[in-house]
Amino acid sequence: MPRRQGKKRKIEPLGTHSTRYIDTDHLIAYIYKERDKYPLVRKISTLAPIVIVSMVVIGEVINEILQREKRNEEISERIYKLVEIIKVMGADIQPASEEALKIALKCLEIDDRLKPTDAVIFAQALCDKDSVQLLTFDDVLTTSLRLQEFEEKLRKEGKRSRRLRISQIKS
Repeated sequence: MPRRQGKKRKIEPLGTHSTRYIDTDHLIAYIYKERDKYPLVRKISTLAPIVIVSMVVIGEVINEILQREKRNEEISERIYKLVEIIKVMGADIQPASEEALKIALKCLEIDDRLKPTDAVIFAQALCDKDSVQLLTFDDVLTTSLRLQEFEEKLRKEGKRSRRLRISQIKS
């Protein structure tokens, strides 16, 4: 059944072994208080038993802060907000495994619109058998049928225990 225009999707609680991955755009929305997006990040901490943030995401967020801010006080304030939300969510910061890097290369072949950093973030979530969601506002990740088919193939091969939802959820 198609979604009605204007209806907001809710985040649902997960099981005890479920993990959610968070993309860069969600953390930036929180740090810069982008009103239409940032309340979502705080909700995640109460709903997901395990929240993962890729080291790639941390690098992208810090780069965004350095691009936007000129004064050291502003940079420090924004980085403090990044650390604060990671603590509030109880997030685990993880590097990409060798397997995730191999899958990221395959994802870049599958959909050439995908940026390399997004491929790594997506691949990290794919390599986690218990991941159930990648929260992102990225249009390529949320709309690519080829990437969805690839995730389904991994499930059929037994490399994933459940479906990975790539969600563009508004608060």
